Amino acid sequence: MLDAKNEPKDRTCHAKTKAGFRCRAPAVSGKQYCSLHSDPTRAVKLGRKGGAKNRHRCAPFSEPVSVPTTAADVRNLLAEAIGQLRAGRLDPKIATSLAYVSGPLIKLIETAELELRVRTLERELFDEANEED
Repeated sequence: MLDAKNEPKDRTCHAKTKAGFRCRAPAVSGKQYCSLHSDPTRAVKLGRKGGAKNRHRCAPFSEPVSVPTTAADVRNLLAEAIGQLRAGRLDPKIATSLAYVSGPLIKLIETAELELRVRTLERELFDEANEED
């Protein structure tokens, strides 16, 4: 509840917010401040606890991880990820990341394969031209 000056009544915290208004949280019984303002380290502890809860770490791999080097490898990796995702063994965020990086990777692999084919054809043409001379 507010009084005539638009300030909270005495049962609320007496601390000021960053905007300059009084905190509207209820004060701890027998004190002037709410639970967060009466213990300044409490907000830090609660923030740290929430941040740690939302932090996801990958488990270390027990076997060596193979890097996909062909389009078929990328296809197999994505197929395996889809299977693990559907079985609930893979975090959806990791599956999304794999799908996201697989797009550019497959384009790079295709470009590298095309460059190799062009080099091979150019070499064959050069060899044929030298044989005719």
